[in-house]
Amino acid sequence: LSPQLRRHQESRQHQHQRPEHQQPPQLRRRRQPPQHQHQHQKPPQHQHQRQHQQPQHQHQHQKP
Repeated sequence: LSPQLRRHQESRQHQHQRPEHQQPPQLRRRRQPPQHQHQHQKPPQHQHQRQHQQPQHQHQHQKP
């Protein structure tokens, strides 16, 4: 029974290294980059709002 158990472990490791099983994840990962670039364009708008708040802060400082 010991040799059979050892053979089962080796077969399990072989399935983990299957290149065919690793190909589908790569195709799914390639579809995510476009969405990642979309988020990169949002930061510029965030910086624009930060500059808009700075002048208002200076305006309040000149009121007193």
